[in-house]
Amino acid sequence: MKRITTLRGDITPEELGFTTMHDHTLTQMSDMMQERMFGTLPEIPEEMCRYAPENFAFFREGGSAYLKDSYFGSIEYYLKEFAFFQACGGQAIVDASPIGMRRTQEIKELVSQTDLHIVGATGLYTAYDRPQQYYAATKEEQIYLFEQEINEGIEGTEMKPGILKCAVSCLAEDKKSIHPAERTTVAACAEVAAKYGMSLHMHQANPLPVELILQEIDVMLEAGVAPDKIVIDHMDNTNTPTKLFVMNPDMQRIITTERQTKVLEKGVNICMDNWGNPLQFHDFMLNNDYERLKILVQLLQQGYEDHIVLGHDFAGFQFGRAMGNHGYTRFPLFTLPMLRKLEFDESVIQKLSVDNPARILAY
Repeated sequence: MKRITTLRGDITPEELGFTTMHDHTLTQMSDMMQERMFGTLPEIPEEMCRYAPENFAFFREGGSAYLKDSYFGSIEYYLKEFAFFQACGGQAIVDASPIGMRRTQEIKELVSQTDLHIVGATGLYTAYDRPQQYYAATKEEQIYLFEQEINEGIEGTEMKPGILKCAVSCLAEDKKSIHPAERTTVAACAEVAAKYGMSLHMHQANPLPVELILQEIDVMLEAGVAPDKIVIDHMDNTNTPTKLFVMNPDMQRIITTERQTKVLEKGVNICMDNWGNPLQFHDFMLNNDYERLKILVQLLQQGYEDHIVLGHDFAGFQFGRAMGNHGYTRFPLFTLPMLRKLEFDESVIQKLSVDNPARILAY
């Protein structure tokens, strides 16, 4: 009988319920990633870094990085955010935080105080955003590490991961291929996922060429991972380079499904997981939620409803309702009601939020 592994133990697929398939709970980042995040922001007056309502708009767009002590939130903060999600019918969260991004002991306490099903991850993140001891880890060393967590628990706890997580984001020196460290992790995760029948979720950073993403999907498939157990994250954006856009007055935002369709043609799943994302980047512009909805609707019209899941990539203080944002509630309160208004059948909504997550997570 298939089961889904949550941080509190195994459940049946039928128990999972309404699920956000890519979010985070008590997250931490490597020192290098924090340095990069804080270092890219301009010098800001100290008064704007004070926790106060007049600063919330600045915090929502990324300025909350200056709240270094509370940037990733507390147990009490997440319990409040969970309550908002549950009020919208939420029953399960996939926490896509791999090794080096988890505040494990606090997560253990968080899990004990909520009846939400939380599915955790093992794996490694991007080449430059992973613990230093794993920069040059071989495939065999990584396989051993991931299997140890699956079989024995995460970092000395009884909590076990329910998914594998890898990332492609950084380019190799030739600027034409994925960084070797990331390719090694993809290969290691693929072997473990194939062995255990678990799902494999891959972060990809737009505007990474889709051809490179397809190459890594082929690595997974060749290792024996079933296509319906592969999830490619962050596939709801058609990122426009900011400089190109603002320097060309006649240029319009062009929203296409070409990138998503090429991935879906492999038979894998995509996660549209930036609903309500408040962040503003200088180098490229994320889609807004109506542009994101346009992509989703086109893909549904093309018949891909069995291969799409949803999330928010909630990963810090600026995302929460406490900061005046949507928290874990944006796709329950915006996306799904909009699909109903557009007269999509209730069975489609059931697939996006319940059936597809249960199928993907069960092994």
